[in-house]
Formats: sequence, C-alpha cells, structure tokens
Amino acid sequence: MRLSPHTTPFERVVVVHGFRASPQHHWFPWIAEAVPGAEVVALPDSASPDAEAWVDSVTRAIGAPGPEVAVVAHSLGCVTAVRTVQRLAFEHTSTSGITGANDRGHRVSALGAFVAVSPFSDPLTHTGDQGLDEFASTGLAPFLDGVDLARVRPLLGEVTVIRSDDDPLVAPHLSDAFAEGLGARTRVVAGARHFLAAHGATELPEVIEALNR
Repeated sequence: MRLSPHTTPFERVVVVHGFRASPQHHWFPWIAEAVPGAEVVALPDSASPDAEAWVDSVTRAIGAPGPEVAVVAHSLGCVTAVRTVQRLAFEHTSTSGITGANDRGHRVSALGAFVAVSPFSDPLTHTGDQGLDEFASTGLAPFLDGVDLARVRPLLGEVTVIRSDDDPLVAPHLSDAFAEGLGARTRVVAGARHFLAAHGATELPEVIEALNR
C-alpha cells in the first residue's frame, strides 16, 4: 500500500545514505515513497566508501543547488553532503558569502534546507563495530579533511540536526559539535540509537517536520 505523500516546500529532496547502507535500507525506502520529489542517492561501494566517488555521486544528484532543493543525509552521508556543497561553491575560487562561484565562474545558490541525521565532522570514537572501526582508522580521513563548516554554512539553507541520546556508533557529542559548527537547531530523539532498521528506525517523521520548518 502506498503511503500518503507528505508535502514539503521543496521540488526536490536529495537523500544521502551512510556507511554500509543503500536506498533499500533503514528509513530510506519510506522517505522515497512518502515525500514527493525525494531521491535517495545510490552511493558506490558503501561498505568501503571512497570520498571522491561519493562526492561525485552526490554532486550529480544535487545538480544546481537552489532554494527549491533540500538535502537530507545520514551519518557519513552528512559530511559527504557538506563536502559536495563546498566543492560546488568554493573549489578553485576565492569567492565566499551566501553565494559562491565555482570553477566555471557560475554563481552557486544556497540550498533550501539541510537535515543531518547522526552527523559528524570529526574522527569517530571507538565503537566496537569491527567494520566501522576499521573504516574509521583507514578510510575516514579523506571525508573529513578540508571540511569547513563555517564557510559552507550560508549555502546550506535552514539546517537541522537530528540525533539520538544513545547513539552507539556516532557519539552524541560529535553530532552536537557538527550542529554547533553550522549554528543548527538540534532535535534529540530519545532511544533511537543510530536510526537504523536494526534499531527500529524504518520511518523518521522528524525529518519531514524539519523540512517543513
């Protein structure tokens, strides 16, 4: 049975999943069906992510940022989205401000909104998850290097961070630091852990609430 669509102010909602995920995992099928204009980006090799490949994929999905476009991201997808907007706006240029000029000299508009679920932009603490801890020690640095939250903030639109109070994979203080770096409103969902299907998160209505702020 199809879900009743949840309208938002945006023509497109680009959804960026995280480590070891896909558009078929967790709450991503729900948002793809429930929200008109939502697209969950299928990121390559999510069990062994490559920062450049992920940013390239999200760059293609976002296309031209603007107030009619929102981005929703989860976990590793959050810093990937920030890197993507930073690249679109600022790489190969010294322009800064609410709009930037990319390497083709085109002005880059701000997104309408950015919703970050369990985000981080600092190294992860030890989790006890062998695969994640191995990735954190060997493959995470390229995702984090050069991220400038303060500089990219004006290009993200209305920013909301959603985190739980008991996340076993991304420590809550890391999500709070991400929120502080972007001056974001934070919504804490009690007992939601890392918002995975295994943690009971197959829907996430807090995302739609954030998009409609």
